[in-house]
Amino acid sequence: MPPHQPPSIKLWTNTTHFSEWAIGDDASLPVELSTFTATTSNNNIILNWRTESEVNNIGFALYRREDKEGNYTKVAFVNGAGNSAIPNEYQFTDEKTEAGKTYFYYLEDIDIAGSKSKSEIIQVVVPPAQPVPNEFRLLQNFPNPFNPETWIPYELANPAEVTIRIYNLKRQLIRTINLGHQKAGFYINKDRAAHWNGRTQTGEPASSGLYFYTIQADNFIATKQMILVK
Repeated sequence: MPPHQPPSIKLWTNTTHFSEWAIGDDASLPVELSTFTATTSNNNIILNWRTESEVNNIGFALYRREDKEGNYTKVAFVNGAGNSAIPNEYQFTDEKTEAGKTYFYYLEDIDIAGSKSKSEIIQVVVPPAQPVPNEFRLLQNFPNPFNPETWIPYELANPAEVTIRIYNLKRQLIRTINLGHQKAGFYINKDRAAHWNGRTQTGEPASSGLYFYTIQADNFIATKQMILVK
C-alpha cells in the first residue's frame, strides 16, 4: 500500500433491517481478514475488523450468541469494499447488550457468487453494572487534620460537572479544582476522590488553620470543614 494512502473506515450501529444474500458453497473466499477484535464501552460492544485485500466481496454478516451453548443469530450486515487491493477497516457497535453478560461473535463474508467464509469466534464480557448512589453527597476529607495534602470524597447520583472550591476562614476563595464531567458513582477512595495538595491557586503553600471545602455538582452544593496543621 502506498504510504500516503490510509485505509478506509466504515462505521455502523445496530439497525432493524439487514441485507439478504444468496446461499452458496463454503469455498474459501479471496478476502484476507487480518484482525477481528471486540472491546466494551458504556455497556456497548465495539467490534473492529480489518482486511488487507478483497475480491468480489459483497460484505460481512455478523453473528452473535449470548452463551456457549446457544444458537447464533445475525445482528448486522456490513457492506464490503468489493474489489480492493488496499487495507479496509470496519467497525460495528452492538448496542443491544446487557451488563454482566458474555457474548460470542463471528464474521461471515459473502462474495458476488453467494459463497461464504467464516472467521474465528471471538468472546467478550460486558462488565457488571456498577452500583450508583441514591443521592449526591459530600463526605469528610481524609486525613483530617492533614499536612500537607488531603482527599475529598463524594458521591454522585447522576452524571454531573463537578467543581471543588476551597475557602479560608474569612470565606475567601483560595483554590478551585475543576474535575470536569464525571459519571454517577462513588468517588471515595484515593484513586477517585478529589485531591488537594495544600496549595493555593497561585501555588503558594496554604497556612495552618480551618478551611471550608464546597462541592458543586450541577445543582447540588454542599460544604464541610477541614483543618490544615503544620
